Amino acid sequence: DFSHDEMLEYGKYPPEVLVEVVNGDEISEIMRYAYANNIPVTPRGSGTGLCGGAVPLYGGIMISLTRMN
Repeated sequence: DFSHDEMLEYGKYPPEVLVEVVNGDEISEIMRYAYANNIPVTPRGSGTGLCGGAVPLYGGIMISLTRMN
């Protein structure tokens, strides 16, 4: 579930799309598209943090980094 991390108070606006990237080129493409279309982006590692940093505040695109080496 990508709508929250271990701090369950956050996550009011789930991402509209989740992208699981495998390299930096994919991240660059996503960021160019998001910037050109004024879409918020939230990066996410494993989601085990306790500060709410792995959840989107305004929806948008979530980039999951778990498949990167």
